[in-house]
Amino acid sequence: MTKIYKYGIAITDCQTIQLPVGATILCAQMQDSHLCLWADVDTLKETEDRVILVYGTGHETRDIPQRYISTVQDREFVWHVCERL
Repeated sequence: MTKIYKYGIAITDCQTIQLPVGATILCAQMQDSHLCLWADVDTLKETEDRVILVYGTGHETRDIPQRYISTVQDREFVWHVCERL
């Protein structure tokens, strides 16, 4: 059985978070001034490291395989959230 869980993430270039193996990242959005990521997870599975990248508009992106997740507006800032593959 899977459930949708929320994970707080930092507004930083690169971070590693723990998600259950095979989790599907759905989106990222601001909630109460915090950047959050939602994923469809099987809570009975072991966890694995997933690398999340956050870019500001106009910032240099990394030349690595990555999957776009969401663009998030945070007052005057706009963040682009991706997952490293």
